[in-house]
Amino acid sequence: MKIALDIDDTITKYPQFFSQLSYEHDVVIVTSRSNTQESIETTKELLEDLNIKFSIIYFCDWNVDAEFGVPDELEGPERLLYQKILACRTEQVDALFDDDPTVQSLIKKHLPQISLFSPI
Repeated sequence: MKIALDIDDTITKYPQFFSQLSYEHDVVIVTSRSNTQESIETTKELLEDLNIKFSIIYFCDWNVDAEFGVPDELEGPERLLYQKILACRTEQVDALFDDDPTVQSLIKKHLPQISLFSPI
């Protein structure tokens, strides 16, 4: 099974659980962390420290425009977080673990076939 995992308040909330899960499934990381070089390096170090195995990381980018498939009607945080939906679609994930209610709402609306899980 291919799953997508958010980092902050998801992986970081239950690191042992997600570490084990990452060795049992094909994992894609989807994060709203910025895609600066410093953020990318820090994020990779964190995932290594938490023993998370993954195939690819998708970082959100405020500069992505509509040509990448972000609906014009989305604004602000929805526009940024929709990039997680695009990543899930591109990677054809079966499930997403994410704590953000906006991401959850976007998944339900745009990719209802994906199983959605939220850490409590």
